[in-house]
Amino acid sequence: LLLGRQPPPPRPVAWMSGSRMAYREGPWKLLLHKSSVELYNLADDLAESTDLTGREPARVRRLQAAAEQLRLDIRGTTPMRTGS
Repeated sequence: LLLGRQPPPPRPVAWMSGSRMAYREGPWKLLLHKSSVELYNLADDLAESTDLTGREPARVRRLQAAAEQLRLDIRGTTPMRTGS
């Protein structure tokens, strides 16, 4: 950016605490905790009041796979068990 180049594309952001993990990619935020999964579109729902997992199953699967791969890269080989 300082050299007049285009900024890099946005990167996913993740944070983990114990068995909980949040993964954000663009406006989408996926929350994972043991047997539950929640999905929010923060561009439309900053308060995270409408869980979109039932309306966006393909997006949930894709974000969950990306989050799991990142978790494995960071913590090792034990997969996080969430939902079905």
